[in-house]
Amino acid sequence: MSVTRLIVGLIDHLLLGALGQTLGCLTLDGTLILAISGGLIFGGGGWTWGLLAAAVLIAHFGLTWRGFTSQETPHNGLRVVATWGPPALAALVYGASEHTAAWAAFIGAIAFAAADEMEPAGKSPLAFSLVIGTLTGLAMLVLHDLAALRRGLPTGWIDLWLIPLGTMGSLTGAALRAWTRRRLHPDLARFLGSASAAIITAIIGQSGWQLLTPIL
Repeated sequence: MSVTRLIVGLIDHLLLGALGQTLGCLTLDGTLILAISGGLIFGGGGWTWGLLAAAVLIAHFGLTWRGFTSQETPHNGLRVVATWGPPALAALVYGASEHTAAWAAFIGAIAFAAADEMEPAGKSPLAFSLVIGTLTGLAMLVLHDLAALRRGLPTGWIDLWLIPLGTMGSLTGAALRAWTRRRLHPDLARFLGSASAAIITAIIGQSGWQLLTPIL
């Protein structure tokens, strides 16, 4: 966990939260929780993770401001925790251990967050999650490889596993949220969706890595 990145992430997401407040997307407590989440993502996961989270938020604010998403009220602190809590927790675990499962968990959780934040009104959530989850995994792949090339590290076909992890995480979270949202509070259903996305991709990612390690 880098203290410098933690502080940068706090400030960066605090400014993004202030922008969200100005556009009517966030409440004050939502802004503060978002800043904490952003600090943990930047501090634990690094610049690649932080930039991806920031890009998701900017896209969400722009689409919501233009009326393209299904979000009708500003996100309060509980709503932000439900969506961004699992990605922040995965980043915190990764910062402490650099475990492959935490990395995979973050990809699944951030893919669900992207689909949930940008879900358009009147569209099928599962179909939209399929597209956004795949694009989020692809974005993570591009950012990861650019960071590796900048540091002189090798890249390879194995990095392509990031794309299906994003797809699976987004679809898993959306399916569980849809199944539980009529029985539970929407934010609780959303949190369960985000947590399930992180857990499923952590299991799949770690299992896949263990299977490929002997081959590589």
